Amino acid sequence: MCPVTPSSAPERFRYNPLSYRAFKYYGATDYFQTNAVRKRYADFRNQGLFVGSGVIEADCKTVTGQRLKQSGMHWSVRGANAIVA
Repeated sequence: MCPVTPSSAPERFRYNPLSYRAFKYYGATDYFQTNAVRKRYADFRNQGLFVGSGVIEADCKTVTGQRLKQSGMHWSVRGANAIVA
């Protein structure tokens, strides 16, 4: 979801701070209602799954770094992107 800024809000909300706050509130409410089925964090934790992305991001960085930084390796941008993708 894109962050809502005054310039990205519909024009009728841009110049009235109360209307703008209401716009942000109802936008967030709609987002959470629409995506509630994906936000079953307690169920996921009970299954032993990670909820945050930090562990996955760190692992990807470590694995990618190990593959790209092995002794004697030199990569072009195109070749490195092929490994990452």
